[in-house]
Amino acid sequence: MKAWNEWSDTRKVHCSSVHSIIKYQVLVNKWAFAMFEYFTKNLEALIDSILKPYWDWIMAAPLKTRVLVLLGFFAIGGSIYFPNVPRSFYVKSKGIARIFFAAPKQLPLSPGLTEKMGSLAKRLNQTIKGDLLNLNVVSIGPWTVAQSSAATAGAEDDSLNKAALVSFVRTNTVPGCACWSEIPQQIEPQCTFISGWMMTAFADMNVSSTPAEIRYVIGTQNKDGSWPIFPSASQTQYASTYSTAWNLLGLLHQKGKGFTDKDVDQAIARATGWLLSTRMKGARWKPYPNLSASSESESISGLVLHALHLSVPAQMSELDNEWIANLPSPLIKPSDGENYFISMEGTNGLLIDHFVQIKLPWLLIATVDAFPNGDMLDRAKSLLWLENTLNQESVLNADSIKDNWWRSEFLYALKYMLKIV
Repeated sequence: MKAWNEWSDTRKVHCSSVHSIIKYQVLVNKWAFAMFEYFTKNLEALIDSILKPYWDWIMAAPLKTRVLVLLGFFAIGGSIYFPNVPRSFYVKSKGIARIFFAAPKQLPLSPGLTEKMGSLAKRLNQTIKGDLLNLNVVSIGPWTVAQSSAATAGAEDDSLNKAALVSFVRTNTVPGCACWSEIPQQIEPQCTFISGWMMTAFADMNVSSTPAEIRYVIGTQNKDGSWPIFPSASQTQYASTYSTAWNLLGLLHQKGKGFTDKDVDQAIARATGWLLSTRMKGARWKPYPNLSASSESESISGLVLHALHLSVPAQMSELDNEWIANLPSPLIKPSDGENYFISMEGTNGLLIDHFVQIKLPWLLIATVDAFPNGDMLDRAKSLLWLENTLNQESVLNADSIKDNWWRSEFLYALKYMLKIV
């Protein structure tokens, strides 16, 4: 009994000690919570006193400033919650900000890249101008002269003898025809698309195509509105998207200068209708829509989109959105091309479309054309694609690449883009 009493007394003392400890911990927790609540409340008041003037300024600022601040908050939040993608988000946000502050149809390339592209255009212009100043020395044909003339037209240093260039290409027509072949003065095969290049180059030099040159173009147009590559292979299956787009462009450029009459309007309308009716998904076209073996061409698709922008600009929003949604993922180099080697039966034997379609110039031009019709995100995507493409070493040094026979077409696209930057 004595032992039991001793154990009971010990237990009472132990329980009393535990009770005291718990009571003490509760008091400490209450004190800590009160202190935390006090500091939180006053910290909020402190932060509010610091930030409120800035917040009031933001809320009173113009809409564009508030959007820019919002993008900044998104960028900070993205870097915290998604640490692996802050740079990508930053780049896109920066692009959106530049688009937001730019004029409605302005392409807001970064100032550094714009300067680089301007310098590149001047260097290419100088090289191409050198070719045109030595027509009797440099072995080039009328098609190349047309491309080079269109590319250099309107340059700051416009010292070319336009009359000499026009005389050269008209001296080297197909005998007995106001038309051209790939090889100067060769009778066959005539190439209808060269007439499109000629009409464009003449218009850029403020020169009117002759009535005979216009009659040839209208006379070789198929009933469905298309043109063949070679007039001697004008069967339905050989209707050429490339030739149709180029002759449409040429007629539109001549009409834009006031050099044509209403006779060409019907040809323009028929060509436009044919191109619209042969389009594929994603704003893409085949070189030969009536040939089952023909596959989609990015280069020709860009060319067609540009021609349609000049012909029916009010109808292009949907196609532009499709184009932007389907911009190619791999970076395209200036020398990348497409070649199809389509064989066809002409009236005088076998003919082959061996022409290489350079991709980058017409991807650039079509994207520049589509840019104003996109929403904010579409334009940001287009801008990012353009800047990634143009920042390639192969682009920045395009003037020094060996065998850059495509330089005139590339300069033509570069100058077109720089007009709206």
